[in-house]
Amino acid sequence: MQVFKNLLASFILLILLATVTTNAAPLENVPQKITQPNGVTVECFASGDEFYNWLHCENGYTIIQNPETGFYVFADKVGNELVPTNLIFGINYPQELNLQKRLITPDNPASNEMRRIFNEQLEIIQRENESRRINKGACSLVDSEKQVVDSEKQGKKPTDQFQSEQRTINNIVIFVEFADASFANIDSIRNAKAAEYNTENLSMRAYFDEVSYGQLDLISHFFPQNSKVVKSQRNRGYLLPQSPTNPQGYASNGERIASRSRNFKRSSFGD
Repeated sequence: MQVFKNLLASFILLILLATVTTNAAPLENVPQKITQPNGVTVECFASGDEFYNWLHCENGYTIIQNPETGFYVFADKVGNELVPTNLIFGINYPQELNLQKRLITPDNPASNEMRRIFNEQLEIIQRENESRRINKGACSLVDSEKQVVDSEKQGKKPTDQFQSEQRTINNIVIFVEFADASFANIDSIRNAKAAEYNTENLSMRAYFDEVSYGQLDLISHFFPQNSKVVKSQRNRGYLLPQSPTNPQGYASNGERIASRSRNFKRSSFGD
């Protein structure tokens, strides 16, 4: 995503061994660092989700990159489109043009295309899961009836055995570096991510435990487990929007983004 391009010199590729359906998770005020064409680095914030996200200053004024100059500037809105102003972020102030705060355009072709691709994949997964559930149910019907009879013989309620079963999903988290960047300290990052994913409180594991009423235990395993990481053949700019400062980036098109994500995975892990 365009606003998360400067969070880390590398990113973490998450591969779930089982598919769990969730909604987009919006984030607010994620610290970012951007470098202007003149070499000056400035700090701002990012907000949004995987379908639409944007840069803004601490006061909420939207920031976009001018496609002609490459400078990050304060944005104005004309119709349903964001347009760059001549106010360079870090030099000028939005009050000079009486700009409005939080100018966003979530209903745009690129975001809508990403949603369409997501929904198509989700429908495929749901159909496959439903097909597996039906087939599994048909095959295990006789065994289930036998378990109910056995439970009754042991003085248990037929539902006790099934309600007490807990399913465990092993989630693999793979650390991947871009070809032109490296993690500053992979050990500290791994430890921090382990806390975010596996602790009993305020973690992904705790979330799935809560929403499944204790019936799902999602445990994350981090690889590689030593100081080495997977090195991609692609540079970081490959997964960033195309701009005067990043000519290797992708155009603003959902299909292109999805295609590049698949190509990045292949270049890192193979087919």
